[in-house]
Amino acid sequence: MPDDPLLRSAAPLAAARPPAPLSGTVGVPGDKSISHRALMLGALAVGRTEIRGLLEGEDVLATAAALRLMGAGIERREDGHWLVDGVGVGGLAEPEDVIDLGNSGTSARLLLGILATHPFTAFVTGDASLRRRPMPRVIDPLSRFGAQFLAREGGHRSRQTGLDVEERSDGRTPGTRIGAMSRNSDGRCTTAGTARQCSSMCGAQ
Repeated sequence: MPDDPLLRSAAPLAAARPPAPLSGTVGVPGDKSISHRALMLGALAVGRTEIRGLLEGEDVLATAAALRLMGAGIERREDGHWLVDGVGVGGLAEPEDVIDLGNSGTSARLLLGILATHPFTAFVTGDASLRRRPMPRVIDPLSRFGAQFLAREGGHRSRQTGLDVEERSDGRTPGTRIGAMSRNSDGRCTTAGTARQCSSMCGAQ
């Protein structure tokens, strides 16, 4: 028999078991990416959407404020649930003020995809950091499908274009919406791909 110190110990062996299974409820913080998309999809839906567990960070609140400017009803209840009264696909209204997205790159990219399908003009900006971020991955493919943008760098699109965007409807035919896009050809930026998907969803109605 091997020389086991436990077998030579004078202390008796004992096993402890919990009196009952571990149970309970743990609150998990909301996900930022899902929170942005939940607000946007709720705004594009018809009727009321209730969202639980929304991450209430500055970026997500910037998305909520932008959607309110365009006519979606968004409010937070005392219990922390959010109610979104959607206007339907293509039902957003031209904002009366500049859309300020703070430092939220996700808000900027996804909203540009939605704005590109609406027949109105919108001005989008953010803080100094966001204004320096390149936007061609979003602007270029949306432009090829009929949306019009005027951006930084002298008022025209370039590969160095940052945020500070004027998005306009297609001037050739008032109210023209862009068509559906076939696929996301740039796998490097998830939000850029989602922006194209949003525009396809709204444009293929």
